[in-house]
Amino acid sequence: MTDFSGTFTAKTESQTTVNGPDNHQLGLAVTYGPQTTADANWKGAMLTQWGTSDTVDGHGKIHGYFRNVHPNGDTDYGTSECTVTKSGTEAHMKGTWRFVGGTGRFAKISGHGVFTGKQTSPNDSHGEWSGSYNLG
Repeated sequence: MTDFSGTFTAKTESQTTVNGPDNHQLGLAVTYGPQTTADANWKGAMLTQWGTSDTVDGHGKIHGYFRNVHPNGDTDYGTSECTVTKSGTEAHMKGTWRFVGGTGRFAKISGHGVFTGKQTSPNDSHGEWSGSYNLG
């Protein structure tokens, strides 16, 4: 396994929220943006994330999926899960991610890791991640 780490910045492409009783909210969001890392396999990769959130009073869980499109067109993709805490206009996330597949050089990828993230406005977020992978 190869250890690696990096950061991401993301813009919200679309989102919707359904409000329920007692400050219960369900949400769906799509975000995208570049990865930044020293690992040559992920330099220039564009990240897209799809997430569903379930919160009460701004605290809860997000379950999601991600895909990285690499400069040569190969992809890797996987799942993520995290806790979220909202405070004012910011949301703080802490969770785990896991590769489930890919195309091209990433077709046999496996690996997993952790991440932290912060949504600083309704349309902007950034975070840090680390983990390990094997290209099979």
